[in-house]
Amino acid sequence: MKGSKERSSAVERARQWGMDLSLVEVLPVEDIAGRVTAATRNYARVQKLGGRSVEIDIDRLVRTLSEAGVEFIIIGGAAAVAQGSSFLTADLDVCYRRSPENIRRLVSALAPLHPRLRVAGMPDEEARKLPFQWDEDAVLRGFHFTLMTDAGPLDLIGEVVGIGDYEKVRAYAEEKNWSGQVVYVLTLEGLIVSKRALGRPKDLLQLQELEALQELRKSSGGDVESKRHDAG
Repeated sequence: MKGSKERSSAVERARQWGMDLSLVEVLPVEDIAGRVTAATRNYARVQKLGGRSVEIDIDRLVRTLSEAGVEFIIIGGAAAVAQGSSFLTADLDVCYRRSPENIRRLVSALAPLHPRLRVAGMPDEEARKLPFQWDEDAVLRGFHFTLMTDAGPLDLIGEVVGIGDYEKVRAYAEEKNWSGQVVYVLTLEGLIVSKRALGRPKDLLQLQELEALQELRKSSGGDVESKRHDAG
């Protein structure tokens, strides 16, 4: 059957890339908060072995946004891990609604965490000296923000490559339980669409695992897109 051939092809391609799919075959993923937190901690351990320091309290970041009523969707590496990926992740990427009210909530929620610019290769102590003021005007003038906060690195994305703005990303998002709080997370389908559009080597590598994961989930009888939501 054509469907069976397609299911096996993605798994075979992932294994050809040297991926150990036994790490993603235990489904469904339940404790996404614990899973994503573990992925960030393991990333930090790997970086520490290389003499680099990376600290992130991803649970604090998610709760800060959620408890303030900020409209956001977890995307990127954290979403991939939440969906079952075995990759590690270093930060929290979220797509946020760019309505005036949501921007007000976002700015207010993050202010106690002292957001500042994050620049690749630049120590946080030096980045703190860069001219940057975290307020509503800054967010309205900008679109994407690569930030460092007191809880760790946070990327605010106004538009996801290959999908679009918050409203369009919402159609590819599903509800997940984050330690008792309901959050929106990009689905496997949405992650695959975005990774294909980005096309960077690291995205293409993870794409192999995501496609295999999607097919493994389908073959196990799971519904990958368990709860699609219309925008708005």
